[in-house]
Amino acid sequence: MANPNRIKHLRGSLRWPTAAEKILASRVLDVFSREAGVREGSDPEAVHDIRVALRRLQAALRMFGGCFPPKKLRRYRLRLRRLLQALGAVRDQDILINALSHHEQASPEAVKEPLARLVAQRRTVQQQERVKSLLLLDKLQRANFAENLLSFVKGARAFKRAQLKGRFSAEAAAMAQQALADWNERRKQVQGEGDPETLHQMRIAVKRLRYALELSRLANGDDYQGCLGRLTEMQQVLGNLHDADMVLECLASSLPHASVEAIGGLADIMRTTKQKRQDLARRFSKLISSRNLGPLKLASKVATGVRPSRSPRGRQTALPGQALAHRR
Repeated sequence: MANPNRIKHLRGSLRWPTAAEKILASRVLDVFSREAGVREGSDPEAVHDIRVALRRLQAALRMFGGCFPPKKLRRYRLRLRRLLQALGAVRDQDILINALSHHEQASPEAVKEPLARLVAQRRTVQQQERVKSLLLLDKLQRANFAENLLSFVKGARAFKRAQLKGRFSAEAAAMAQQALADWNERRKQVQGEGDPETLHQMRIAVKRLRYALELSRLANGDDYQGCLGRLTEMQQVLGNLHDADMVLECLASSLPHASVEAIGGLADIMRTTKQKRQDLARRFSKLISSRNLGPLKLASKVATGVRPSRSPRGRQTALPGQALAHRR
């Protein structure tokens, strides 16, 4: 997963608007430094990386939203959301092409033909979605969107509001605590294998919590390594569940058009994919069960100002399931 740029001279003692300018400027540059790779098009991971950078930027804009004029902020966020959606459509097709190609190579001859046809169809759709995303990037480029957005986020201190006198450290910790509460509410809604929409909302909550904790870590220097590692694992499992749902939907739509000889093979692939989905759902249920949430409980204590206990040598005491990455 793409890592964000390092931010110089960022301290927890900074005023909230000052921190907003530094973080958001870095996030904007991180997004548009990846545009060339998307335009070149040879590496599908370039689309993934710019989408991760866009989500980090959107998360930071959401957190620092009070530092900016609301109407202008909404316009910028809307354009970023449209770009994220356009690139998401490309990414979905990349995932389908990769999964279906893998099944095609491992399938008997009777099944190869319908799978090859599906792959060809997905490649056509992928190219169509890629053209749409490139046209949107061209439109943003003509409007000097990146430069204007960069200028906008560097104006946080010029937008005077009485409630923006807090320090970065305190405000970031409060934001992290709210994101943790939102995540916990979503966690309670997941039942059994989880329907796709519930899991989609859970995936959004996991991402928002992860990015909130990343910002709080920048502000406070807290050791969230165990927590961030657990959230990354959750994100990966939820992403794999989403991919399995897409493959199942694609295969199901192909069955009415498949030959008699191919239907059995396609049905076998669907059964295998459903079993994989069930295994992923069980794994996710274990990840969010109360007895496996040691690192996230640590994050809650840190975000509310309760410092983790330390051993005599100055190391944090590890909670169940947490491995401490380093001394602070």
